[in-house]
Parts: sequence; C-alpha cells; structure tokens
Amino acid sequence: MIDNLTINFESNGITHTLSVPTRDENLPYNLATAFAEIIKQSDANIEMVISNFMSKLPHESNSWYSVNYRLPPRDVEVIVLDDEGKISFAHRVDTTKTKHYSGWNIPGVLYWMPFNNPLEF
Repeated sequence: MIDNLTINFESNGITHTLSVPTRDENLPYNLATAFAEIIKQSDANIEMVISNFMSKLPHESNSWYSVNYRLPPRDVEVIVLDDEGKISFAHRVDTTKTKHYSGWNIPGVLYWMPFNNPLEF
C-alpha cells in the first residue's frame, strides 16, 4: 500500500512539492494528476513521456487499440486496421521529418495491435 506520498522535484531552479492522496480508490488517478503536473512544470516533451509510459504498461499482445485511445511508440512496426477494413503492417513516423498520414506511414489507420515477431525470440 502507498501511504502519505509526497513528490519533490526541481525544475528551472525551483523546488516543487506535490502531495498525492493515497487513502482512496482513486490512487491511480491521483498519481496521474501528480505526474501531469510534473510534466507541465518541467516543460517535458509530453508526447515522448506518454509514449514511454505507455510502452512500459502491460498489455495483451493480441488486443486492438483505437488510435484515439492509445498510440504505439514511433518507428515500431505494428499490425493496423485501416478505414477500408484492410489489415497491414505500419508504424508511426516523426511528422517533422517525413511525409505522413496523421502521423502514420500509411493512410486511414483506425486501430492497431502490437506485433511480436516470433523470429526475434
């Protein structure tokens, strides 16, 4: 059990202290609120932080994710379902460096799932 959680961090020479309520069923949401504040105060790249965070969470290898809910890390091949009902391999791209379709290398991506290549195990 997490009890009496206090987070101290420094950004731009200023020390910040956040107290996170821990004695209720909202602990995950309270932690998310605290980490959002840390990201905001530290001027971190939010897309990079979220992508890194999401890649650390456990997930089923054969679960479809809506692109409106969750995105895979950039440059990682995943299985996708597009707006024409086609299944393909695709990956997210750096939109500042390459042609893209809403951040993907192919158009119309609606859903994706991780691809665990059996040849890499």
